[in-house]
Amino acid sequence: GNVRTRREVIERELKAAASAKTHQDLVTELSKATERLEALDAFRGTMCDVDAGEEHGSVHVSVYVAEKGTNTLAFQPKVSGEEGMMDVAWVHRNLRGGAEWIKGVLSLGHRGSNAVAVEAVQPYAVGNLTARGRLFHETTDEVLACSYKETKRGFSVSASTPGSPITIAYELCHR
Repeated sequence: GNVRTRREVIERELKAAASAKTHQDLVTELSKATERLEALDAFRGTMCDVDAGEEHGSVHVSVYVAEKGTNTLAFQPKVSGEEGMMDVAWVHRNLRGGAEWIKGVLSLGHRGSNAVAVEAVQPYAVGNLTARGRLFHETTDEVLACSYKETKRGFSVSASTPGSPITIAYELCHR
């Protein structure tokens, strides 16, 4: 099932499993590798098979992946405050085979709020860091005791490592 994704992307996620000393360590590392592969959002499914090798103490590991489609178009209704919204999103995955993606989102609200955003993600952009960039234009129309309309446009960038709860982010916007 690996057609567009470069082989080294998959092998990078399996690297820790190669140093496993026990069967239990191997199972644990393969489970983590499967989670990391699925977190890349390039695969709709992953599976690992482990068989006894021909030599004593050796094993054969087979990794099966099923890639997601290159393009996805999604529609999502939602409620934000007291306003009904409809999001239309388009995602193009695996642009260059490195599990990167670009997404465009258009949000329209029935009271006048709207947003347009373009986001790009590059896993392992520098070492272990995943880089994310986003350009946006948002208009919020709040109807409460006192009504106001806010327009915000700008860009944001962030970096994170896989499996870490820490993300470094910066946003610059004009209101």
